[in-house]
Amino acid sequence: MTDAALPPLSAERARRIARAFLPDWPLGNRYHYYYARAKLRSDPLYPGVCEALRGTSAPVLDLGCGLGLLAHALHEEGIAVRYFGVDHDARKIIDARRAASRSDLVDAGFETVDLARSLPPHRGSVAMLDVLQFFTPERQQALLDGMVAMLEPGARLVIRTGLDDGSRRARLLRGTPC
Repeated sequence: MTDAALPPLSAERARRIARAFLPDWPLGNRYHYYYARAKLRSDPLYPGVCEALRGTSAPVLDLGCGLGLLAHALHEEGIAVRYFGVDHDARKIIDARRAASRSDLVDAGFETVDLARSLPPHRGSVAMLDVLQFFTPERQQALLDGMVAMLEPGARLVIRTGLDDGSRRARLLRGTPC
């Protein structure tokens, strides 16, 4: 499946998910709110991943989950699977937990894990979205082997990766905080 297969989320659906990332006070930082809203509204990634995971009941491990937008997209699509997201950025994990709590995502969990060093234990489906290209070729192979070993019958492996081709876009992605 390619990204062009499905359109991004509608403006209303993206706004509904993004609301979970609003600050607790009126003058708080709204960066993650606007980031989530723009990402969900412009990138067909989440509808595509939801479609790939539709029909499986296997729990999902999201490697490099960032703010946990996949958990929200799965919930929005009515795909009721247990979700566990890991990311190396502890601040994002704190914000992901807060947003999941606000959205009543009861089957969603988040932990800080450095994928350059280890993979968490898991059996089920695995998603790695826009992360693999940031590892050395040796670590990429180890991660791929580890992800395949996590799969169980009926589970799915979903990977989207950009090429680290030295371009301005690749450098920008590598330096982007979200």
